[in-house]
Amino acid sequence: MAEASGKKENIISVPQAWIRLSLLELIARRRASISGISLYRPQADYPRLREFLKENFERIMEFIKHLPKQDIKISIKEAELRPAQNDDREHYIAANFFLKIRGNSVSAKGSAGRNFRGTSLLRRGSEIKRPEAGVPLRFVFKGVLADSGISIENLELMRENLYAKFWGDSAGNILSLNGFGFANTFFTGRDGYARAAFNIAGRLKDALAGRAAPRYPAIDLSKVNLYVLDINCRINLLLPRLRIERLSFSLNNNPVSVQGSILFSRPVGIGLAVSSNQAESGKAPVENLKKVDLRLQGILENSAFTGNGMLSLDFIKKKKASPPLERLKLGFKGLSVNPSGYPRLKLSLKGLSLFCLTESNIYRMFLDGMNALVYLQNEKSKFIEFNSKLYGGSVNGWGRVDLDTFPPRVSSAVRFRGVDANKLEGLLVHLSKVYGRMYGQAYFSSYPRLILNGGMVVENGYLRDFEFFKWLSETFSLPSLRKIDFTKLSSNFTVNDEGAGLHELKLNSQDVNLSGYFRLGADDLVSSKLSLSLSRELLKESPKFAPLLRLAADPGPASLAFNFQLSGVLDAMNFQWLSSDFKKDVQDAIPGFIERKIERSVEDLIESVQ
Repeated sequence: MAEASGKKENIISVPQAWIRLSLLELIARRRASISGISLYRPQADYPRLREFLKENFERIMEFIKHLPKQDIKISIKEAELRPAQNDDREHYIAANFFLKIRGNSVSAKGSAGRNFRGTSLLRRGSEIKRPEAGVPLRFVFKGVLADSGISIENLELMRENLYAKFWGDSAGNILSLNGFGFANTFFTGRDGYARAAFNIAGRLKDALAGRAAPRYPAIDLSKVNLYVLDINCRINLLLPRLRIERLSFSLNNNPVSVQGSILFSRPVGIGLAVSSNQAESGKAPVENLKKVDLRLQGILENSAFTGNGMLSLDFIKKKKASPPLERLKLGFKGLSVNPSGYPRLKLSLKGLSLFCLTESNIYRMFLDGMNALVYLQNEKSKFIEFNSKLYGGSVNGWGRVDLDTFPPRVSSAVRFRGVDANKLEGLLVHLSKVYGRMYGQAYFSSYPRLILNGGMVVENGYLRDFEFFKWLSETFSLPSLRKIDFTKLSSNFTVNDEGAGLHELKLNSQDVNLSGYFRLGADDLVSSKLSLSLSRELLKESPKFAPLLRLAADPGPASLAFNFQLSGVLDAMNFQWLSSDFKKDVQDAIPGFIERKIERSVEDLIESVQ
């Protein structure tokens, strides 16, 4: 009993109950021996019943162990498990249960599923239909009692979209199980509306004809898209703590192992470590995926989860036509998942860190205060919308996961606004020298091939000691190039299984302009053409350029263009000075051997900086 709204409420109420006694035992031995118990339409406050069972589990188990050894049948029909008190929702859990003990043999069967009260109706067209009850989960159990526990010979779970079978034993606090299961996660039920009311005449006709009551059909294995094989688990029930000492299985031919514990307190504490070593199977579904690790720690209260965790993906050394990733790691703090608005799931993060290791670089990024909505109503695809703070600016976007193939197809779009460009040095080291507010967008797709592309713009900023211009400044005595104020710096980018590149690269400033592209392909081979324009006023600072300016046409344009090409391996690029008006003017004014000497000097200077 417990106080609720100023009055006492029962955890369980039983409108009707039947007890069967053995007449033979009563007459011959003058002992009342119960042979059967039947409860009709019992009702229970599910949250409070759960707490009662949790707090008294060990005492209940001891009571069951010390019951007199006798045959008995127990049935519970049309039980209702109500949701939380003061919850005006119309649905509840309907359950049926039957238990039979004969000697040391134990068998049981039953079902449980969502149902609706009589006042809950839906309109479809001109008809008013009752919402269909949820497809129930049925179970069948068979076992043998022993002094130390129970041997589980067979435990089957069945639904129209699910079949699972287990066997094992329970001894003391240890539960050991083996088994397998199949599921069709795209199952959508029958038609979403209730069937006709119970037909007594039809059932009587079936019974007279010797036909059994209709049962749910077995799962159609041709439509299975999720199969769990080779289940092997050992669980230590040290209630209120449940410790998973060993849980391994194969999920769609991918080996998975789980360890951790669950503390059934208020709130419930969860600490789990999930790992999938793709290399062990020899048949990784993603060509170069090696291992997946998930660590999760937090609390579960009122169906909402709050906690911290980490997801790590390790990749096999890159193969032909595969991205050069070695490791991708996501760390999240203050994760909050609230399913109260299901099928729209609310998710928030206080912090999300991204770590990416490639064969040659490390990339890092940190999101602050991320919020997201995950839409789960579509069986074959899941959609997410998100927004977050990012280095003085903001980022928002969407993502989609299509589940009708394995591995799932992933696509997403991200837009960022007003981000401090130099704070993104963890993604691209050269951005540490770029100052200004960045705007842009990026698009990602894993099908039909992995590709990331997008564009970015930095407005009204400056470059400080940018490596290329720093080299020009030191080589040609142009101190103004150490800090370049610009009105706009922009570029598009592409990353795919063939490499990465910047294209439509443009820098606009008063004295310096740059345009062109830069690509990095397989085996770090560079392909690039750039056009650099420097004002005459800037070039006059250089004692090395002054003689060349006198050779060029004068008066001429206010800026002089230098076109050049980069090629070869990234760590040892080849430099080639391409044709330009300035180069043509110099060539026309000086002998060829001097021009070639100047070009070689420029190339030597380029190479000396590599």
